[in-house]
Amino acid sequence: MFPNLLNYSMLFMSLTACVYAVNGSANSTTITVIGEVRQAACIIDINSIDIPVYLGDVSTYKFHNVGDSSSPIEFTITLNECPLTTTKSLVKFDGFGDPNNNTLLRLDNISGSAKGVGIGIYDATGKQVPLWTASSNYPITTGTNVLRFTAKFVASILPVTAGAAEASSDFTINYS
Repeated sequence: MFPNLLNYSMLFMSLTACVYAVNGSANSTTITVIGEVRQAACIIDINSIDIPVYLGDVSTYKFHNVGDSSSPIEFTITLNECPLTTTKSLVKFDGFGDPNNNTLLRLDNISGSAKGVGIGIYDATGKQVPLWTASSNYPITTGTNVLRFTAKFVASILPVTAGAAEASSDFTINYS
């Protein structure tokens, strides 16, 4: 009888220790959930995420004066699934400005690149969209919308010298 009492006592003490261990290790903490509910916006079409714009081969002969330009080449940004609540958009192009005219996009500094020209970006009406500046309003309707722009070489200093001409710009679209 004595050994059973000892076994029961040890079992009771073990269970009591487990209860205290569980209770003793309990912690409380706070979870903070952070987010924002935004007005719906359009979705940029997959073909408008990386847009190649081929300005072609242009003779240095076209550039007699600062401001002379090549022919404009159209490119578009397509927006899909635009909601009814979005009625207009503004587009801003970013990039490195030409050292002689910072409203123009600077050509990449690669070996053998052309000199004396930058790239101008223009809205659908032909008005220049200077770098880091919002374009004119583009009206947005429900569904798919195509925003039209043009780009062209523009002489920023003379003489213009021949060479490769590449540049890139990121764009941001603001909706209202």
